[in-house]
Amino acid sequence: MAAASERRARVARVTSVFVGGCLGTACRSAASNLIPSAGPLPTATLIVNVLASLLLGLLLEYLVRTGDDAGLRQLIRLGAGTGFCGSLSTYGTFMVESELLLASDMSAGLCYLAISAVLGLAAAFVGAGAARKLAEGRGS
Repeated sequence: MAAASERRARVARVTSVFVGGCLGTACRSAASNLIPSAGPLPTATLIVNVLASLLLGLLLEYLVRTGDDAGLRQLIRLGAGTGFCGSLSTYGTFMVESELLLASDMSAGLCYLAISAVLGLAAAFVGAGAARKLAEGRGS
């Protein structure tokens, strides 16, 4: 019985990542079709990567502060964090676009890399800070 229970749990975890990944990919695709580029910078990629950093910071900090990584909470972390945020962010595309931009316009490429790194880190910290406030409010 324990083996069957563990198999069901594993299937649930994989399914959670799969569903989250499908949703994140659909959102990233929609963003790339709806958001025009700002000059040479790949704006859609920048926006989805920063948004994914914000959401991941918020989600993971909140989950860490409010309980154990088990059961439904683990499925949420895997589905929303690994699946959704992992596929919403598009670091493969980010690297290809960065390389192309660096090859055609070194200063724009370096600017894009710097902006992406700074905004991504800042968004993750903002998300984590918001999660701390939410978790503190929950405990009151």
